[in-house]
Amino acid sequence: MGASPETLGPSNVKHHSEAGARKWEDTRRDPLGPISAWDWLAVTRLARALGTRIRRAAVGKFGTRPVLPGAQRLAALGRTLALY
Repeated sequence: MGASPETLGPSNVKHHSEAGARKWEDTRRDPLGPISAWDWLAVTRLARALGTRIRRAAVGKFGTRPVLPGAQRLAALGRTLALY
């Protein structure tokens, strides 16, 4: 969600499902080619693996969100973590 000089907001990793991507296909041409050519099993696996890596790299939690080492360092220097 971003950062300001005082506050560090949460980040998000999101991706469309195949059905969601098809809804947008007519309005947004993707440089990766037509949606029908994508390997949706691979997209899902990679998204899950990325989320797992982020959770495993976390050094703590803020609410339900993982806190990565860089965010923890900024919090130690006085930056406020936010859950917006």
